[in-house]
Amino acid sequence: KKLIYMKSVADDKANDHLAAVSVPGAVVGIGTRYCKFVSCEICHTGGYGIELGDGCYKNTISACRFYDLGAGGIKLGTQDIGGAPNSFGNRIEDCDIGHGGLVFHGAVGIWLGQTPHNIIAHNCVHDLFYTGISVGWSMGYAESAAFDNRIEWNHIHNLGKGWLSDFGGIYLLGNAPGTVVCCNVIHDLVSGEYGACEI
Repeated sequence: KKLIYMKSVADDKANDHLAAVSVPGAVVGIGTRYCKFVSCEICHTGGYGIELGDGCYKNTISACRFYDLGAGGIKLGTQDIGGAPNSFGNRIEDCDIGHGGLVFHGAVGIWLGQTPHNIIAHNCVHDLFYTGISVGWSMGYAESAAFDNRIEWNHIHNLGKGWLSDFGGIYLLGNAPGTVVCCNVIHDLVSGEYGACEI
């Protein structure tokens, strides 16, 4: 009999980069278009809940619940600009994302990489060790495809828990022209040493 080793998500813990972006989702979409994830429950996972990568557009994730997560709740977009078509025009709304980052402490509740024209609204993001919602993936003034996003009416709370530093309720990384961040309620952020802020 041949022994087959199934690699665990936790095997990559040493490679847990900023926002744990290398950690996959339990549900992964590539080229997913005009799909709806409604009233789903994703829990007890070693990684992220849902990941929509290259070429994913006009999808909706609505009224879903994510909890007991090794990483974060939702990853949308990719780290790269160019190559395969970027994702765009997706909606994440009315979701509850909490009690994550249990294996990959730097994971984010909702991560948007190089992706424009998305709406992130009316979500509750809570009880993570790092950022609630992260938008963008370009350092400084480098080219960015994270533009014209709307981040509004979200309730973000109980982050950090005194473990990590340099995070926020909403973290905007790089240029984000046309992006609107408004009417979010953010509270109870506690950093390990420095840099816990609402936006």
